[in-house]
Amino acid sequence: MLSRSCCASGHKNVGLHASAVGAARLEACVLRGWLHGSVHARPISLQSVQVKAKADDDDDEPAVAGKPLRVERLLANLGYGKRKECQILVNKGRATRANGDRLKVGDKVLHSDVVLDGEGLDPPYPLTIMLNKPVGYVVTTPDDDRIPDPKIYDLLPYRFGRRRPFLSSVGRLDKETSGLLLLTDDGQLVHKINSPKKGIWKVYEVTLGAPLAGKDAEAAERKFASGTLILKGDLTPLLPAKLVMLGENKAQVSICEGRYHQIRRMFASIGHEVVKLQRQSVGGLSLGDLPESEWRFMTQADIEAVFSGPSTEEFIAASRASAAGTSGAPARLKASSSEGQQHSAAAAAKTKAGAPSRGSSSQRVVVQKEGDIPGSRAGDEDSGSGDEEDTAVVVESSGTKRYKETERWKRRREALKKMVAAAE
Repeated sequence: MLSRSCCASGHKNVGLHASAVGAARLEACVLRGWLHGSVHARPISLQSVQVKAKADDDDDEPAVAGKPLRVERLLANLGYGKRKECQILVNKGRATRANGDRLKVGDKVLHSDVVLDGEGLDPPYPLTIMLNKPVGYVVTTPDDDRIPDPKIYDLLPYRFGRRRPFLSSVGRLDKETSGLLLLTDDGQLVHKINSPKKGIWKVYEVTLGAPLAGKDAEAAERKFASGTLILKGDLTPLLPAKLVMLGENKAQVSICEGRYHQIRRMFASIGHEVVKLQRQSVGGLSLGDLPESEWRFMTQADIEAVFSGPSTEEFIAASRASAAGTSGAPARLKASSSEGQQHSAAAAAKTKAGAPSRGSSSQRVVVQKEGDIPGSRAGDEDSGSGDEEDTAVVVESSGTKRYKETERWKRRREALKKMVAAAE
């Protein structure tokens, strides 16, 4: 505890270094000096204490264009170094005003008014870039020491991994997948692109280890577009996907969700291995002529292009029409095109909530066995209802019923009853 003499004679120094945690203790110290009648004690206004306590309030504020920030904090938020390192940049005259005037530590400036070593600063928040990711690089945080493999941030300027807010990837590409990857520090943009409700479709080029042609390819197109495919380990069916064969070993797949190793697992469910996978586009934004391992800043027009791609309804309709037209799909599939679109929309909403989707005619989900493709057997292009005998029917209510019979459910119910009784 501080003595009265310390409170009386040293409160100025204490106040200079006060933080939000020590503000209340400083105020009590000053008041204690008054109560003991110290002649040297001089009142410190609460306003000055609050100013010192909030001196670092802009530490986590993003470097937004048009909003003044302390110059060292502006540089730190853009990733040019830690705050003390950026203070050295200012003191050495490397960070100056655009007109050449020197800056002092603590000066509040606009992003456009500062240059570093004679060059303009990186774009302010929000920043979005596109990267042509090569194979062998892992999509993770830059400070993840558990991953010994190269990270995508090794392909970017070092300061990009130190920006505040954090420059994160929009979705993920596994180590063996290449292609278009978006990175941004705008959390709302990440959510808009990743959400299946927004209908942002991603197009991939797939190279298979074995040929996929003829009736097997047609059956695969129908299966991917059905909206009823449940992968091993999942509880809900995939949203309809569009498969276009480019050759016996090459295909183009379009999806609007991003489950774990989704495309590889989709082809594994029909007995095929993916040996090469590249993402070509996100929404209406394509990789273009961006070289591998290179990146560039995205403009507002690029961001708008992401949301200007084909809608979910257009993709599903095209996928179903392609599958029905090329494979001689049964009449019941053609007649239920509109019903299938309604089911797909309901599946998207329920997938977001983590609940199994329900068909319009029955309250159950049909789980197709891995490796079993309807209509893939020789001489059986339209399997019709014969495949229904080879499927496992999972009734939705059975899982809920089993859960309600567990001790955990009973304990939760009792706890809820007690909470309600206490509230009343």
